[in-house]
Amino acid sequence: MATEMVKSANGSSMSLNELYSTLDIKILSPEENDNFFQGIIGLDEAKRKLSQVIKHFRNENGITLRRIKIPHNFIFLGAEGIGKTKMACAFAKEANLPIIVVSAEKFISQSPIKLMKNFERVLQENDHAVVLIKEIEYLATLDIEKSTPVFSLLCDYLENYKDCFFIATISTMGELPRFMFSEGRFDAIIKLELPDLEQREQFIRGRLKKCQEEQVDESDADNCIIKVELSDEEIKKIARDTIGISYGNIIRLINNAFVRADFEEKSVLDYSTMDVTLSAHFYGAQKKKMTEKERELTAYHEAGHVIAGYFSDPDNYKFSKVEIMHREESLGLTISEIDEEKYTYTKEDFENSIIMSFGGKAAEKIIFQTTTGGVAQDLADATLSANNMIKLYGMSDRLGPVCLDDEKFYSDSLAALADEILQEVLKDLYARTEKLLLEHKRELILLAEKLKEKEILYGDEILQLLKEAQK
Repeated sequence: MATEMVKSANGSSMSLNELYSTLDIKILSPEENDNFFQGIIGLDEAKRKLSQVIKHFRNENGITLRRIKIPHNFIFLGAEGIGKTKMACAFAKEANLPIIVVSAEKFISQSPIKLMKNFERVLQENDHAVVLIKEIEYLATLDIEKSTPVFSLLCDYLENYKDCFFIATISTMGELPRFMFSEGRFDAIIKLELPDLEQREQFIRGRLKKCQEEQVDESDADNCIIKVELSDEEIKKIARDTIGISYGNIIRLINNAFVRADFEEKSVLDYSTMDVTLSAHFYGAQKKKMTEKERELTAYHEAGHVIAGYFSDPDNYKFSKVEIMHREESLGLTISEIDEEKYTYTKEDFENSIIMSFGGKAAEKIIFQTTTGGVAQDLADATLSANNMIKLYGMSDRLGPVCLDDEKFYSDSLAALADEILQEVLKDLYARTEKLLLEHKRELILLAEKLKEKEILYGDEILQLLKEAQK
């Protein structure tokens, strides 16, 4: 089959291998495909839906039915690195079908119609398979003159090749014309959700183990270049700090951590190396050193966030770490542990969050009688939270239970009143922040000075310092 000659879109003959190479197509037979649903962590709802499809696709004796009589064209919607391609390959394996993998990026060249016609030749030669079109959002980058016939051809393929499962991957739904989902072209959208805390922890453990095993010489099991030395609690902490990260990005983080450890000639991968790698991923690599004056200002600014956040809600507020370090996007960071299981936030929650945002500015004023440009993002965060409280969530007794959203059906006087209340709330909460920091000035100074000394303090160290200061 691989050497059979086929007609290309321009009428010339080429081998199937040449055709596959032209489109950068990969085809995996069931025997070559080593992906299974059970090997995928999380994504249980997607696996359940796809298992139901496979159950209807095959009869009770496990024999594959020749004609597919159920919806069979899917959009896999999910963040980059979530595992969309792996899920499609696992679906093909479970269905005992070959999978054809092609990137939609190939179809946006100068001759997209020709490429689409060549793609049809591939479908004709593989008329009973799973067809994976990766990153279909690339097609939306075509101008209208080219995109209309390309989308029309693709819709024809979905309609005419009923013995194939078509799967397209995409990150956001806004990047595809709606007509792609009409008239049975794509039958269903299957959302692949980001991993939760438990799934991240399980995945991190498995990935660390795999990376360590890959370094071991089979003739000497103890000869590992870099050994993993992370406690259970440290792995759980890494999982908490990677909220909102896909499996693919976790893999990159761990790989980068091993590279960092090797570059620094370390024989172990410990928590500090993982944490530095994680911070670089989220907030940028470390830049040049700050001046002593900048370090002092930044230390008190970040300490102000901690003191304001902790003492405004001591029973619930937890800090992951605080640092003073010049990165691409900041001079300092205060990172709190987010409870991703919490879905409802009260008025008090919003107020405490605003007070924490104001902590840096209040500390600068109390200690140095000045303020810096580092408060810009803090003020933006505080203003947004207060705006939502007052204008969206009806949390102002004076304004009342109204929602002033973007659809303007309210009067200018009501909007002006809302703006007036917004300013009053922000001024009141800032005053409360200053009062809180003055009451706990001793703790503020102790924390800032320790931060100047160590540059990074972790949650347990912060709590210990605060307890010592209160004795």
